[in-house]
Amino acid sequence: EFGKICAVGKSDELKKTHPGAKVEENPNSVLMPGLINAHTHLDLTGAFDFARQAHAAPDYIEWLIATLNHRNRSGIRDIIIQVQNAVNYLIGSGTTCIGDMTCFEGIFNIIEEMGIRAVVFPEIYAGAGEAAQDRFESALAMVDKYLETNNDLIKVGLGPFSPYLLSRNLLSII
Repeated sequence: EFGKICAVGKSDELKKTHPGAKVEENPNSVLMPGLINAHTHLDLTGAFDFARQAHAAPDYIEWLIATLNHRNRSGIRDIIIQVQNAVNYLIGSGTTCIGDMTCFEGIFNIIEEMGIRAVVFPEIYAGAGEAAQDRFESALAMVDKYLETNNDLIKVGLGPFSPYLLSRNLLSII
C-alpha cells in the first residue's frame, strides 16, 4: 500500500520477498513509532507565551489566571492559527497522537484536517456563577456531539482541569 511501510530488513532479502516494492535506504535514520503527547492545551498555546511575558517571575496562580483570561479574550482567528502552529510543531517533532484539554470546539476540525490522532477532552473548571455552568454544559454538549462520530482519528472524553479549580460537588458530578 502506498505511504505505508510494508517490511524492514536487509535490502537483498526485501527485494526477494517484495520484488515490486519501492526500497528506500535510510542508513542514518531511526524507525520508531510516533510519539504520544498525552496532555496538551492547544488552544492555550498563545496564552502561555502571553502569561510568561506578562509575569516575568509569576506566582503560579497569577500565571494560571493570566493564561485563562488571555484565552477567553483571544479572537477565534488567533486561536485557530496558534492551534495549527502547535499541531505542526507536534507533527514535526514526531508526535502522532495527542490528548488535548480544550474549551475550543474548533479543535475537532483542525485536528481532523491536519491528520493527527487525538483524544479531545472538553475542559471543565469551576468559577463564578453562570460562566462555570456554561463551561460545564458546553463540555457535556461537545462530548455528546462527538462521542458517536465515526472518526478513526478523534475520540472524546471529559477533562476536569484540575482538582484545585473544581468544587467537590463538580468533581463528584464529573
